[in-house]
Amino acid sequence: QRTPSIAAASEICTPTTYMRARAHKRTHISHEMAMPMADVKVLVIGCGPMGASIACELARRGSRVAVYDQRAVEMKLLYDQALSAGCRIIDAKEIISRITLAYSLSDALEGVELVVESVVENLRIKREVFQQLGEICKERVIPTERVMLCSNTLTLSVSSITEGVCEEYRGSCIGMRFLHPVWFVDEVELKPSEYTLEGTYAAAVKLLTKLNFQHFHFNGADGRRLEATAHSSSERQPARLLPEGGWECARCTFVNSTTTLLDELKELPAQVSAAQVEVVCEMCELVTSVLPASLGRGTQLWL
Repeated sequence: QRTPSIAAASEICTPTTYMRARAHKRTHISHEMAMPMADVKVLVIGCGPMGASIACELARRGSRVAVYDQRAVEMKLLYDQALSAGCRIIDAKEIISRITLAYSLSDALEGVELVVESVVENLRIKREVFQQLGEICKERVIPTERVMLCSNTLTLSVSSITEGVCEEYRGSCIGMRFLHPVWFVDEVELKPSEYTLEGTYAAAVKLLTKLNFQHFHFNGADGRRLEATAHSSSERQPARLLPEGGWECARCTFVNSTTTLLDELKELPAQVSAAQVEVVCEMCELVTSVLPASLGRGTQLWL
C-alpha cells in the first residue's frame, strides 16, 4: 500500500524533492533495492527525460532494457538519470548494468516482449515509428502474441497513432502511459485503441503485474479511473493535504501546488457534502472528493 507521506510535509516542496524522498525511502533498504526482479526483455524508443526514466525504472524492476534513439546517446545520460532520482551509486550501477544502447531498430527488436515508444509528442513522428515497427515485425515473422507495441503518449489518440500499422500487428498495439516522475510510481495507465485485441490488453495487464506495476484503465467517457480490482472501497488511498496548501495525489504521487485550496474550502458551508467538492490532479487528472470539515494540518482528502 502507498504511504501517504514519505517525508515530513515541510520537506515536500517540489515534485523533485518528493521523488528523492521516495527514492531514499526505498533504495536505502538493501543493495537489492527490496523488489522482486522480473526478467522481461524491453525496448524503449526515445531517450528524452521520459524515455530515460522509463528505461531506468523498468531496469530497476529487473527488466533487460534496450534503448534506441535516432540521436547519439551515451550511457552516462542514463546513469545520471538514476542518480538524479535519488538512487545510491551502487544501485545506479546495478540499474545501468541491465541497460544496453541499440543502434538499429531492427536488431533491437530481437527477442523483445515489450516495446515502449516515448518519442516527442508529435502524431506524424509517432505514426512513422509504429509503421516501421509493424514492418520489421512482419519481415521477421514475429508471432503477434510474442510482442506488444506500446505508446507512452499523453495527449494523442492511440488509434490515430497505430492506424497505419500493418493489419497483422495493429491489434498488438496499445497505449501504456507511465506517470511522472516514473521512478517508484507503481501505477501505469492502459489505453486500448479501437484496434487493440482483448488478448493484447490481457497480456499488458499480466506483464505489468509481473513487473510489480498496478494498471488502471482510461475510460474515454468518464475520465481516468482505477480498475475495480485495484482499490476496493475498504482500501481507498488518502491524498494528504500539505501545510503549504498543496496536496499529494494518491495515484501518481505528484505534489499539486494548489496553494489556495485551504482558503477556498474553509469558506464553504459546513453542511456541504463531500461529493460537491472536488480537486483534480494536475498530472494524472485523478478527481478527488474533499470533505470540507476539519481542515487542520495533516488533513486527508479521501478518494
